[in-house]
Amino acid sequence: MIVHDIYSPPVASRIYAYVSIAGYEAAIASNKNYNSFAGQLHGLNALPKPDVSKQYSQGLSAVQAMFLVAEAMIISEDTIKNFHNKLLQEYKNSNIPQAVF
Repeated sequence: MIVHDIYSPPVASRIYAYVSIAGYEAAIASNKNYNSFAGQLHGLNALPKPDVSKQYSQGLSAVQAMFLVAEAMIISEDTIKNFHNKLLQEYKNSNIPQAVF
């Protein structure tokens, strides 16, 4: 998508970094073995913590976070949304509990 939208290399690398950081932060939210980048990266403050009374899928959380950031930063929104919907369907097909989904 970034190549299609013709971003300069510095802008493209920044977009990839933001998308990757969003996925990482979502995936590690309930895992004490990993450190957040909050407070280490300029402008990234403490992030909300998951509700401990609910069950989560760290993979699905990472996918959602990454696509939320990607859709906000990339011009080819329709292409991103189509890919996002395809991945969501794969999660649904994997019999993930509805409450988690």
